[in-house]
Amino acid sequence: MKASQKSIFASLLLAVGLTLVALPSYADHEKGKAALDRKDYASALREFTESANSGDAASQLDLGLMYYNGQGTPQDYMQAIAWFQTAAEQGSTMAQNDLGSMYYKGQGVAQSYAQAVAWYRKAAEQGNAYAQTGLGLMYYNGQGISQDYMQAIAWFQKAAEQGSADAQRNLGLIYEFGKGVPQDYTQAAAWYRKAAAQGNADAKSHLDIIDTKQKMADTKAAWDTFTKALQAEMAKNIAAMSKLPRGSEDSCKRVGYFQGPIYQDAPGGWIFYHGGGFQKDPDDADLQCQLDGRINTGSLSKAGWIVVDKTRNADEYVTDYFIRKSR
Repeated sequence: MKASQKSIFASLLLAVGLTLVALPSYADHEKGKAALDRKDYASALREFTESANSGDAASQLDLGLMYYNGQGTPQDYMQAIAWFQTAAEQGSTMAQNDLGSMYYKGQGVAQSYAQAVAWYRKAAEQGNAYAQTGLGLMYYNGQGISQDYMQAIAWFQKAAEQGSADAQRNLGLIYEFGKGVPQDYTQAAAWYRKAAAQGNADAKSHLDIIDTKQKMADTKAAWDTFTKALQAEMAKNIAAMSKLPRGSEDSCKRVGYFQGPIYQDAPGGWIFYHGGGFQKDPDDADLQCQLDGRINTGSLSKAGWIVVDKTRNADEYVTDYFIRKSR
């Protein structure tokens, strides 16, 4: 598939591509742009060639892109490289970025991450957001340069602040997975939202994942808090029961027993049951007693209590326990 005239991206963590923006140009370049817009590639190629040969950097860049895409001419990476090089030497940051991309991908030249880094850096230091994103990738992966997450973050940040959706998405990934920074779903979501607002589908997908992860973390935190409080309550109740006189009795309802695909007794109400089945008559069950409050059958013997009777429902699940102080 041909790359767009605006960008040619090889995307893993971010876009690394050939880009076209407006530069000062000759009249022939404007004619070439008009021809390109109406997809008259033969005329565009002729106009760009004439203007490029006259030294116009914008035409040299566009001519390189036409050779890259095979528009109006057979695809020719060597010609693309040659025209990008000519424009880059005149200071075109777009051409410098595009050379970085071609060295990164090994198109028309032997693949060289070191050369990719050099061209990306030249453009990135002049403020080119695409090159800043590309340089960030090289630091992130340790390609052509020592791996350095902090440098990757710094360059992604520069590009993101210029509105690069790819850099914003990449910062989201870094915070989501804690690369070079503490894992931070809030920061990750903030960057994903910025990228998603610009139509970045990958950021939108990760934003949905982050939302699910955050809900799971919140649920786990609530469940842990609930469990600790419940355990403390049970220990207190059992301690009080151990002090009651022999022969004391109580009626208790089993809580949390199976009621179809879900069961009750959790923060906020119903939760899904996770496990390998639910026992009809367990050795260890949570009970809510009329006099003694919340307890667990596994702790009864420690307090001198025994189960003297049980009630079952139509499905043979034990629902009620009757207990007595035996010593």
